[in-house]
Amino acid sequence: MNPPIAHFHHGFANVLNQLSTLEDSKEYVDRALIEYTAASFHFEQADQERYVACVENNLGVLFSSIGKFEDAHEHLDRAQVLLTKLADVLRLAQVDETRARVLLAEGRIVEAEKIVRAAVHTLEKGDEVSWLAEALTTHGIALARLKHPEQARAALERAVNISEHAGGFESAGVSALIIVEQIGRNLSTSRLLKN
Repeated sequence: MNPPIAHFHHGFANVLNQLSTLEDSKEYVDRALIEYTAASFHFEQADQERYVACVENNLGVLFSSIGKFEDAHEHLDRAQVLLTKLADVLRLAQVDETRARVLLAEGRIVEAEKIVRAAVHTLEKGDEVSWLAEALTTHGIALARLKHPEQARAALERAVNISEHAGGFESAGVSALIIVEQIGRNLSTSRLLKN
């Protein structure tokens, strides 16, 4: 059984999580934590470990966004344990992509690049194109910070193409903006205009 109330709490928590980033509001963070806790409780009651892992992954994102990296890693570890037990390699790769973003926020760029590179490799074998595009974007950021502009550009352009092909124009736009932000000074004006 897949409880609708759990999905409501999880979806609402995701919205609050995004608002907390946009508005930089502790109130949204606190409310998101409450909603994630409620979602996790209902998913656990329904024996939906895969969804509990998704909540844990999203908690990793939330804690990273407020600079609580140790807490972020703890939640990602929990997600990893659950998904390993379920042998869900694609969602494990998604958790690895999240962990790479946390590591980037911590300034641990070499570790982040290694983890997200493996996540990209795994996601290339699946059919979750939005997850692949997200992982490619994170990989592009890591490569740019490691001063590999051509590899970064290739990963980010691939993320743009995959997102556009899947109809994810907002995601494609984000990846294109990251090209300008992260490696724009290494590209010619004509190359930038192409993006």
